[in-house]
Amino acid sequence: SVAYNHAYQDGSGLLVEGMDAFDVKRGKSCNSRYTATAALQNNIAANFSAYYNFHEEIKNNMDLLKRCIDEIELNNYFDSSCCGMATYPDCLLDESDSSNVACPIDDRKDIMGIPIPYDKPGVVLR
Repeated sequence: SVAYNHAYQDGSGLLVEGMDAFDVKRGKSCNSRYTATAALQNNIAANFSAYYNFHEEIKNNMDLLKRCIDEIELNNYFDSSCCGMATYPDCLLDESDSSNVACPIDDRKDIMGIPIPYDKPGVVLR
């Protein structure tokens, strides 16, 4: 019975020491991961906030732009100056139109060497 009590005390002491060592290792492991994870989450939140603010600014600027331009008039200029080109095939060429407005060509695009004009501003702004 005395030997049992002594063994029980030793075992209990080792169990407590083992649990303490486990808690310390777990704490170190979790803390090292927590710091990196928290920093990443804060970085993502800051980026999201910046992207949201940028989007709001662009949206407001686009709303202002839409109110400041005459979309119909600009579309008419594109129709008359680009009539018959690749993306404007179904237009009526008005021979009496003497506006001499050059068709704005998108230098980034062409189809087999055929120049492609920009889309109408009314299409782009939607």
